[in-house]
Amino acid sequence: MEEQGQGYIALDSEKAVALGFTSDKFHGYLWEMDGSIIISLIISLKPGQGHLSALFDAIWRAGYAVKVPIPSGHMVAILTQKGFTQTWEPCGDMEDIVETWVKQPPSLEFLLAEGGVR
Repeated sequence: MEEQGQGYIALDSEKAVALGFTSDKFHGYLWEMDGSIIISLIISLKPGQGHLSALFDAIWRAGYAVKVPIPSGHMVAILTQKGFTQTWEPCGDMEDIVETWVKQPPSLEFLLAEGGVR
């Protein structure tokens, strides 16, 4: 397993599997940082089968916000449909401010009803 820095969630690691971030579904990167899961350069290996939506849902059920920095045009369309908000935020350890799409987890009441609280 290649080390990618603090907060990195490797594909197929225990945490990744719990979220559904597995090598049979995705290529890409996840990081856990400040109560958020950052999704970067993700590619679905089986587009249109709901794996990305399931990943978002698992992250939110775990109580994290989802952040997607510098998304592709296709990803922006998906994020817009899912109710994400465009923001501008610092990028990791760099001082650059980048386009980042963000959506907070649902309310605690929703999470309790769905059975997912970390």
